[in-house]
Amino acid sequence: MVRLAEPYVFTDAKAVVLLPDVTNEVTYSLKTITATGWRSMQDNHGAVVAGKLEITPLTEGIHIVTLHLSQPVELRFLAIAPPPQLDPQVVRRTLPRQGDRLLRGEPFTILAMGDSVTETGNYPEFLKLLLERATGKHNVTVVKRAYPGRSVDATVRNFRDDVPPNRPQLGLLMYGLNDQGGGVSTAAYLEQCQWVVEHMVQECDADTILLTPTPDLSRDQNATEYSPYLFRTIGFAALLEDLGQKLNVPVADTFHAVWGTGGTTLNACGRKMRPVYPPSISQQFTSMLETEGRGDGVHPNALGHLAIARAVFNAIAGAAPAKRIHGTSEWTQDGLVSHAQLGTNTMLFPLMDDAVEPSNNGVRWPNRKRPEDLLKFPSNRYPMPMFVAMEDGRPQVVEAPVAAKVDFVRERQVVTGSTVTVKFGTTPVTVTIPSGSSVGRIPLIRDTQAAELAYVRFGAARVGEATVDGDLSEWNKHQWIPVGEPVQAREPWNVNDHRASTNECYLHWAFKAGSNGVFMAAKTTGSVEKDNFIIFFDPRMPELLGTPGRYYWLSGHRREDGQLDLQRGETSRSATGLTGVWRGGALELFIPYELMEMTAWPKSGDLGVSIWWTHVGPDGKNTTLQWSEDGHPWNPRWFGVVRIVDDAATNLPYMVRVK
Repeated sequence: MVRLAEPYVFTDAKAVVLLPDVTNEVTYSLKTITATGWRSMQDNHGAVVAGKLEITPLTEGIHIVTLHLSQPVELRFLAIAPPPQLDPQVVRRTLPRQGDRLLRGEPFTILAMGDSVTETGNYPEFLKLLLERATGKHNVTVVKRAYPGRSVDATVRNFRDDVPPNRPQLGLLMYGLNDQGGGVSTAAYLEQCQWVVEHMVQECDADTILLTPTPDLSRDQNATEYSPYLFRTIGFAALLEDLGQKLNVPVADTFHAVWGTGGTTLNACGRKMRPVYPPSISQQFTSMLETEGRGDGVHPNALGHLAIARAVFNAIAGAAPAKRIHGTSEWTQDGLVSHAQLGTNTMLFPLMDDAVEPSNNGVRWPNRKRPEDLLKFPSNRYPMPMFVAMEDGRPQVVEAPVAAKVDFVRERQVVTGSTVTVKFGTTPVTVTIPSGSSVGRIPLIRDTQAAELAYVRFGAARVGEATVDGDLSEWNKHQWIPVGEPVQAREPWNVNDHRASTNECYLHWAFKAGSNGVFMAAKTTGSVEKDNFIIFFDPRMPELLGTPGRYYWLSGHRREDGQLDLQRGETSRSATGLTGVWRGGALELFIPYELMEMTAWPKSGDLGVSIWWTHVGPDGKNTTLQWSEDGHPWNPRWFGVVRIVDDAATNLPYMVRVK
């Protein structure tokens, strides 16, 4: 069988083709795909010695070898330019905990954490090759723990199982494509990235490098022109760089490493990235150059992953971060205007789903006329006004916060009664919760700043058992929480209610704290036969609710035969006795404490619960009803609280958050 001895080789070495049945000279043609495009074809011939043909790489890139045997045979390998030597003092600075271990050649484990880009590509293995070549030591091991289609939340909740057992010295954290695309808030994304960095130190004494998310060519691959979708992740990349500076950890600029030299237009930029993306996710040694730009524009090929690995290597080598552009924003009679020092030939673009108009050395925001507009989609996607400036083919994010001396303090608090005191800087501001309301949102506007107060009353759980049979008569004396108010019909950034009225789908839920698990009951209104739900649980101490960490969940839907299908989430090892019944407008569930890795209701008396109900309307449109959230189901963050109460309990407190 004709094959390559190794798929990767440095450019100063030889690629070896194994030809066990060939003893004479072989002719072959050789062409390469580099990060900048095709290189010319060369015809060659070489002697086969002991069943081996040695081929000298032409340059760094994917080499396509066509052997002219009785039947042509095509083989491909990647040639890698050797890296420069590492400065030991710099490595000790960029990897302060384990850099010395790498330099000494002791066993050194790299743990790559990420989404499908990490799972399907080989940037961690390429980094291993670069580090071993640069240090002259060969004791690096690579471990991957990747979750395709997920956000950084997946690494957080699986951290306990994925990370300490592997005893890594260096963690690579690469998320953002799904976080941005799925509607994960930037606040959650950054909090969870920071959590991983901190726990790598606390639990493993390991260093971490943050990797920025890569460009996306997927939407425009069949179009004649590329759009700003190319840099849909660049806002998350810029904020990740800010986090790296805050935490004093290296950030690998993998976005621009894959972006390359760019071009004078977006179309030119997209075309220039085709060499580093494949026609198919499984064809790492191919390029979209071979398919006229069609293919997988999300997951880079081997060349793209080599660029990623080199960006990480450069971060370890102490590469200075790229120069950033910063600006400011102000409110004018015409609305919000952002200013920054920009070059005369700079092209300006909005981040995704937004709109900007060029103004003097900056942009005007046509959809932001008043501060309260910052609470609406798409303005609420990012923590401040941000836009993209591109000069000389390189897109950069301009962060332009609103110039103000004070802002509302973003905080959470438990409130008893109907008044809430929030802070505008150091000034207390009193807000009144409407009488009789158990869930809602109140805009907070002061001077040029805007925030939102979200409140949800605690749910009540009585101690006792229930029979899971769909008969709700035993729940008559319980207190019920609503899931169906218009303000609860939320997509990741906004209220989005496709129901004709609340009567189309409305639910009330109640809880019992049993000896072996939680009982839940729901009274449903409307046509909900096609609906499905997810219920999340966070059994940690109340002060930890809403912070990154491990949580648990179950999902359910009614099958065509009328039976309720329940599935436990991936963080639950088992859930003995998990059961439910859905009959007519009544739903009953038993969730064993085992699902939450507990043996009883939390000692604090409070259990974090987040209910997500997806209603399928008669027109086929989905409305997601959320008890306490305003996020994405990959990333529950705003858990409500269910508290054990006695029969006399009436006025439960509110969980209040200023967002």
